Amino acid sequence: MGDSRFFLGRDVVTRFITITLHQRDPINYNIMKLSHFNLLFYILAVLICVCYLSLPVLCEGADDLPSLMQFDCLHSTECLKSVKATLNGKSGVYVIKCLETDVMYIGSSVDLGGRWVDHILNNSSNLHLQNAILKYGLYLFTFSVIEYCAKDQLLSREQHWLDWLFCLPSHFRFNFSPVAGAPMAGRFHTEDTKALLRAAKQGINNPMYGRAGSLNPMYGTVAPSAVGVNVYNLNNVLIHTFTSQSAAAKFLGVSQQCISRAIKQGFTVKGTYRVTSIVPL
Repeated sequence: MGDSRFFLGRDVVTRFITITLHQRDPINYNIMKLSHFNLLFYILAVLICVCYLSLPVLCEGADDLPSLMQFDCLHSTECLKSVKATLNGKSGVYVIKCLETDVMYIGSSVDLGGRWVDHILNNSSNLHLQNAILKYGLYLFTFSVIEYCAKDQLLSREQHWLDWLFCLPSHFRFNFSPVAGAPMAGRFHTEDTKALLRAAKQGINNPMYGRAGSLNPMYGTVAPSAVGVNVYNLNNVLIHTFTSQSAAAKFLGVSQQCISRAIKQGFTVKGTYRVTSIVPL
């Protein structure tokens, strides 16, 4: 196909130059067409034409994807039921393709029917794909099974087709990651993005900004997992009861880890206090 485009482009450009030169000076046409300027112009025009007409050839591979079973009219309830019933419980690799742009999403599932339902009903889908469905509508998408395979071969077969997909220009894929089973692989934040994320959590942008002490929404509350603590003197006289180890640690001026170890190992705190946990009733 690339060769035919080249010769077609060359013939069109040649004819255009010939007519142009002849109109400029019919009498000296034979002399003009042999000039260095016109020869250079001819070569440059052919190169531009070849480059332009060859661009679609780079994307011819986008039509090489096999299709064992394809579903259209995905916006209809009947089609949804058909996909669910036909592919329920079957494992394999699939492709979702936008007919408007030829952009594709490749994935795999142990339940192809259920996976398609997840894509369109549960928002359990690639973000680029979701946005495209909202923009173009489901009726401009197809759902196809590339191949059926055993469950233990899913990732390797998906990886095979992802390798194929990522050999195409980036505007032909919805997939973020080139690695099967790892949606975050190959994705990272730039330094600018990291700086913005940090700034979003600092100062007044922090949701807890200015909410210290009694302003903190957790102030005065006790975590469900908190363990009560009794503090005794060396004569086993109860000094105080606390609702948590952290409260007891603050009262005694030690770390929470110190209180925890004293309870488990039975040693005294600061040589003056003995602590025990409160056994819930």
